[in-house]
Amino acid sequence: MHLQGTVRIPLYAKDGTVRAYALIDAADADFVNQWRWNLHLCNGKQYAARTQWIGIRNAAVRLHRALLGLERGDRRWGDHINRDTLDDRRENLR
Repeated sequence: MHLQGTVRIPLYAKDGTVRAYALIDAADADFVNQWRWNLHLCNGKQYAARTQWIGIRNAAVRLHRALLGLERGDRRWGDHINRDTLDDRRENLR
């Protein structure tokens, strides 16, 4: 669904149901839609994340970090300006 240059990305639970939506810029849709995104809970906050094999285990890759180009092991922080962790529009990330 497009809203003023934005796209809602469904976030799935383990049982396959859609639990929430992340908001991204339409320009990022092709990149983001390469994967299925899940609703990931961490420290009481909800994030859009996917799993990826790294070495011998699965690791979470959070959507906002992927959009900022921050790979696993990169110690730089990315956050959501408006504190809505499911709002992954570039204007909301720093």
